[in-house]
Amino acid sequence: MLIHLDSSQRTPLTEQIVRGLARMVEERVLRPGTRLPSIRQFAASHKVGKFTVVNAYDQLVAAGYVQSRPGAGFFVNRPCALEDPAETEPQTAQANDVLWLLRKQTNQNCFRHRPGSGWLPQSWYEENGLDRAMRELARRGCDGMDSGYGDPLGYAPLRTHVCRLLAEHGIEACPKQILLTNGVTGGVDLVARLMVRPDDGVLVDDPGLYQWFGHMRALGANVYGVPWTDEGPDLERLEDLAKAHRPRLFITTPIVQNPTGCSITQGTMFKLLKLAERYDFHIVEDALSALCHPDAPPRLAGLDQLDRVIFTTSFSKILSPRLRVGFLAGHKDLVGDVVDLKLLTQSASSEYAERLVCEVIDQGNYRKFRSRLFAKIQKARIAAVRRLESLGLGPVDDRTHGLFAWLDIPGIADTTPLAEAAVERSMLLAPGALFRPNMEPSTKMRFNVAFCQDDGMCRELEALINAAAAPGCR
Repeated sequence: MLIHLDSSQRTPLTEQIVRGLARMVEERVLRPGTRLPSIRQFAASHKVGKFTVVNAYDQLVAAGYVQSRPGAGFFVNRPCALEDPAETEPQTAQANDVLWLLRKQTNQNCFRHRPGSGWLPQSWYEENGLDRAMRELARRGCDGMDSGYGDPLGYAPLRTHVCRLLAEHGIEACPKQILLTNGVTGGVDLVARLMVRPDDGVLVDDPGLYQWFGHMRALGANVYGVPWTDEGPDLERLEDLAKAHRPRLFITTPIVQNPTGCSITQGTMFKLLKLAERYDFHIVEDALSALCHPDAPPRLAGLDQLDRVIFTTSFSKILSPRLRVGFLAGHKDLVGDVVDLKLLTQSASSEYAERLVCEVIDQGNYRKFRSRLFAKIQKARIAAVRRLESLGLGPVDDRTHGLFAWLDIPGIADTTPLAEAAVERSMLLAPGALFRPNMEPSTKMRFNVAFCQDDGMCRELEALINAAAAPGCR
């Protein structure tokens, strides 16, 4: 017998075999090249079924501990030199490009405090209905999913649900006007690749979502920032830019704008649509944060009825950031062209993930969880704003909403060095310059209210700000 097995334990026998042999390989009791007993021999000597041994050996092969040689048997594998790509300590870097915060956010486990994060805490996604939906899909099986890529528009029943969700905001669309995408970024990428050529102009919010700045520049576009006011984009400045540069797109977050939390007024919406028609550009309406608004204001796409407005949002922000299921809605001719581009560049999106989202909606969990989640965000916002204003930050405009608070930092002319210093204290901050298209120095920072509930974080932040604002440190 190589290892001792105990059928009275709760651990399955297959798992006991895998753990036991893996440990012997790691401790070099079993050396590379050693031939393991045949399945029949192991089963007989350890008094277990052959099927149990087959499963255990297959798992050991998959884990790299064992190599299968047809006709010869199973042999201990030579260990691979695997390096853990994850950083164990936060690495200081210059917060002077749009990828800085994206890189930091993907390595969030290195930070004790994360007020600069773009996502919700993992614990907030509990009871989102995904586990139940996964079990139900596994129970029923997914006929017809083992062959082909599926519908290039995406899973048809989910697109039908999307049409109903859009109708609640006055947006009339048929399923053929809906394209399921790899999150909002996947949808915007397809639209931009279709419509933008090198040296074309693209308008963005200023301040706005840093991802779009880098994304459009990577496509060769010239990016121009439209200043954001408490009523929406500055239309005078927008018209000046439209006259001078004849942009192809304006990518904007009109409701609960990221990072300011402001929302466009209805009057500004009408004027913006007229400018889009006059200067012949399309508007990409990023509605990812719009559900955080307590009064459900009209959408640009509802006023325009998907003529010049391309509406995009995602289920991922609500259900799980790793799910990556979003959609865009637009004029049927434009969506047809985008579908062709999707076929050329991606073949299809994941029907498995789309079916999972559809199942969550079918079970009635999506709306309930969405309501609970945004009530929780609103409550967290009130508490976080109170904490941050007590440190002298802000003030926060009462007309703003959502996951983020956009605040002035007293005594700091540029918050970029502050964010870099915070990394050494294991704190992730989002400096204001990242949200400016040309990275101009900013006195502001974006705070995620869900991560601003901890007294320890507030004390660390206060100490950091005081040290940065001290004479000779500005």
